[in-house]
Amino acid sequence: MYYMYIDEKGPQERFKISKPYDRINKISYGNDNMHTYVANIILINEKNLNQIENEYKILENEYLNTRPQLKKNLKIKNKELKGKDIIKNENFKYGIASLKTNEIQFFIKLLTLLEKFKVENFVFSISKIALILDSRLNNWILNVSEKYEVSCTLLHYSLAKFLDIECSQKTLEKFLDKKINIKEVLLELKNNLSDIITYNVNNKRMKRQINVYMEIVTLIEKTIEIDVLEPNIEAKFNWNKFRFMLELWLNEGKEKKFLSEMAIFFLDEGIPKSPFEKIGLNLIEENCKSDEHIGLMITDVLVVLIGKYISKLGQNAMYDLDNPDVKKLLDKEWFELNEEQFCLIKLISKYFFKNNRKFSYCRDTYFDDSLVFETFIKYISEFENIEKYNFKSSEEHSFCFLLFYIGIADNIFQEFLDNELKCKEVYGSYREAIDKKGIRLL
Repeated sequence: MYYMYIDEKGPQERFKISKPYDRINKISYGNDNMHTYVANIILINEKNLNQIENEYKILENEYLNTRPQLKKNLKIKNKELKGKDIIKNENFKYGIASLKTNEIQFFIKLLTLLEKFKVENFVFSISKIALILDSRLNNWILNVSEKYEVSCTLLHYSLAKFLDIECSQKTLEKFLDKKINIKEVLLELKNNLSDIITYNVNNKRMKRQINVYMEIVTLIEKTIEIDVLEPNIEAKFNWNKFRFMLELWLNEGKEKKFLSEMAIFFLDEGIPKSPFEKIGLNLIEENCKSDEHIGLMITDVLVVLIGKYISKLGQNAMYDLDNPDVKKLLDKEWFELNEEQFCLIKLISKYFFKNNRKFSYCRDTYFDDSLVFETFIKYISEFENIEKYNFKSSEEHSFCFLLFYIGIADNIFQEFLDNELKCKEVYGSYREAIDKKGIRLL
């Protein structure tokens, strides 16, 4: 028997404009302030469960002994150690570069423990702003991609990026108001895009992006009088996206031989059961309490680590809206690592980004924040040891990382195009491929 445990970071079912309006956090993201929803699943072989529980309890106690006040508080409240107890905003400003020895050693020992018992891991992320885009323009994107032979995935990516970064409050309000028809939404989008194009006409940094925005304006002008069906999708979390990628992961490796018949899926409190019932697992337990399941305790700690990293790196990578022509590099402090911090990043890379697993870390079509985290970890892990890493200054690392990120992002864009071509060859269109479950939702 195998046990699967899931927890999430940044859950949010519905969206509304931030009040007062914030140009960076355009919608109210809640206390987590995460633009991206992140979920983490671990898979444990039943025969290893007791040993993992015993060793994790020892690790938990070792860590709490370094924080006697936290240990006392948790005992009084009868609570288990949570990821939010270990990682806080004040000790994670620059990710692992800001963590102290006690926290670093906790995560090193935890990941070593998970590797020792071959605990598999799956990470999935969804852009929240992309869910708003889906709720209004999903059909329009598929229509224009078929009629004018443009890439629907690149179009979706570009529009989500625009809504996330440059769009106005007025535009976003119209996207969120289902009483406003699609034509009016497109007209407002066109006007807003045109303003951004005019403002950045001489902006060399945004040249490629502005060219894309100009193409979108042309597409809107060509199709504005064509009736478009309102998507039968609300601006809320889409569990079907998650389930599709989860099935890819389950079917990717050796798991496919047993999971449909020999797996129990434990859902943390608040995660619905219905989206996973079609997978064909042996049993799904919902509303599970983390203090009763060691797997939920562990996946909670992992999802906080990943979610916080994705959120903070994404925020730091965003360019200054008041100075859009200035190239944005990650702050050099992200790269100022000591040896144990460097070793932890190498362990994170080894555990979360296994070379033989394509679907263990799944991004959304609008992938910027999740890709910054992925490429940041992979960039540092390219260095064999801390001595070779230190040949470059932190400023040089920041610049080299940007080139590394751009190279991988370009490869993803090409993969988008390749996948669309295959969909057309096999199914006739991307829309048909989605309907036949041959490709994931936009």
